[in-house]
Amino acid sequence: MPLVEWSSQFSVGVADIDEQHKGLLEMINKLHEAILANHSSEACAEILDEMVVYAAEHFATEEGYMDRLNYPDAAEHKREHQNFAAQCKEFQEDLAAARISLTLDLGKFLLSWLYDHIRKVDMQLGQFILQQREA
Repeated sequence: MPLVEWSSQFSVGVADIDEQHKGLLEMINKLHEAILANHSSEACAEILDEMVVYAAEHFATEEGYMDRLNYPDAAEHKREHQNFAAQCKEFQEDLAAARISLTLDLGKFLLSWLYDHIRKVDMQLGQFILQQREA
């Protein structure tokens, strides 16, 4: 059973960003299912690595919009992206060094990202992009 399913609450109204968010959500669910199934740390690490690469590509898309449209909250939004990347890197390093196993902490972090970042911060960016398109 998926940890979280795509719904309109995650839609920012910008097709390419929404499609990327759906991809990230699928990877989060894939990682969650691997953890629940007690897959090896290596298998979970591979999924986490894939998610980190995908997130970086997604952040580049969002930041491209911010730069092209002179988004006024770009610095703060980019800082959140950097914090996400740094936290994921820490999870990767801890997992690789066998200091942790993927547990509730990672799940909480990813869910917080979905609900706090996408539904709030990305939603504001989406509204800004749509307003610029209408102007």
